[in-house]
Amino acid sequence: EFDKQGYSLPLPADALRDDDILQELDPLEPGGPIGCRRVLCRLRPRAARLFTEMHCCDQLFGVMGSSCDSSSPSTPWASGFARTHELLTRPSSNSNGDLVLRATGPFSWQAALRGPRGSPYAGFYHWVSMEFTADWPGLPPQLKFQTPIYHCNVAEDGLISYGPLALVRERWSQLDTVFPMLGTLMEMFCVPDAVVAVRPELSALLASDPKAYLEAAGGYAREHAISQDALLPNGPQLPFKQ
Repeated sequence: EFDKQGYSLPLPADALRDDDILQELDPLEPGGPIGCRRVLCRLRPRAARLFTEMHCCDQLFGVMGSSCDSSSPSTPWASGFARTHELLTRPSSNSNGDLVLRATGPFSWQAALRGPRGSPYAGFYHWVSMEFTADWPGLPPQLKFQTPIYHCNVAEDGLISYGPLALVRERWSQLDTVFPMLGTLMEMFCVPDAVVAVRPELSALLASDPKAYLEAAGGYAREHAISQDALLPNGPQLPFKQ
C-alpha cells in the first residue's frame, strides 16, 4: 500500500543518496499518529509535492478560502527528515487561522475550516478529511466532513453533494492544489445550494423559512463544531520556514 501511495520504505539500493551520512544519528522516539521513525530516504515526487503544498498553505489559501494561486508551488520539498517529521506530526494553520491542517498519514490529511463571518457557522471549525488517492494528482482528492454539520449539501455521514464542487472538479488539472476545493467549501458555508441538496428536509426548510434554517444551523454548530479557543488556544500556528 505504501508503494501505491508513493511513500515506500528506504532501500539501500535506490533510496539513499551518495552523500547521506548514517553515522552518529540518534533515533527519534517512535510516536505520532503515523509512526515516524528516523530513516534516510528520498521522498517520491508525489509525496514531495504534497508536503510542499501543505507547507505553503498560507500562500495558497487566500481570503475566505479563495485560492491566491491554484497551481502547485515550484519549489520542491527539501527540508530533511526532522522538518518532514514536524510537518507530519504538528498541526499548522494559515496566518489568519481560517485553515488548520494536520496529517493522519502521508497521503491522508485533515483540514479544519473556520466558518466565515456572516454565516451561521461563524467562528466555529469543522474538520474535513482529504484523501489523496493513487490517482492524485491526475484526479482531485476526496473530501468528506468529519465534524457533524447542519447543511443541506452535506449528508449526515459527511459526504458532500456533487454540486458545490462540480466546477472545481470539472476544471481540475494535475497542476492544481486542494485549496480551491477548500475555498469552495468555505463559500458553501455562506451560500447553501438547495437545488443539489442531499438532505431534502433541510432544503425544504431553507426554501420555506430561511431564518429558521440559519438559526438551526448556528445552534448545531455551537453544539457539535469546535471553537477557536479549543483548536487554537495560542493563536494561529504557522508552518516552519524551510
